[in-house]
Amino acid sequence: MANESNNESHNNDDFMLTTFDNAFNPFTHFKEWLAYDESKGYKTCQWLDRCCMTSSRLDDNELNSDVTLGVTDFLELNPFGMHYKVYKSEADKLIPLMYNTYCEQKEKLLSETS
Repeated sequence: MANESNNESHNNDDFMLTTFDNAFNPFTHFKEWLAYDESKGYKTCQWLDRCCMTSSRLDDNELNSDVTLGVTDFLELNPFGMHYKVYKSEADKLIPLMYNTYCEQKEKLLSETS
């Protein structure tokens, strides 16, 4: 989890990465979120770790800054095209919306190819 303090609309709001097809809130159901993420082979935490240059020598502010930059880098790469940043203050509303939209689009595509 990271804290983003330079975004006006989300001032001091924690955020995480998630995927459109993961219905679990990583803030409140992390174990379930992680199990789903890994079962799909996304390995979001490992990918993010590759984008960060964290160290035990960093203080909290430096660590937070590093993770924030790592998330930005990760989203630029977005290896699966499935990831997005979700803010804690929006997670309960946004995750179900994104998941339902994903499911509707997937169903539509499947019906068009049948």
